[in-house]
Amino acid sequence: MGVSQVTLAGHIGVPVQRVNEIVRGKRGITSDTAWRLAQALDTTPEFRLNLQTTFDVAANKPGKTVPRLRIAS
Repeated sequence: MGVSQVTLAGHIGVPVQRVNEIVRGKRGITSDTAWRLAQALDTTPEFRLNLQTTFDVAANKPGKTVPRLRIAS
């Protein structure tokens, strides 16, 4: 987008460290940050939170498979 992390952080009123950690995948997007980004970038907070959820699910797939639960009838 051609915007520095410093510029974005200043514009949405958060520390540069927060933006940097989000960009590097070291920090997730909170609902507060989602709202700020939505307003600044003309999107919705749900869009940002859905991206975060998709990332979290992909990054945290368990290494062990859990067998399907069988319920007796």
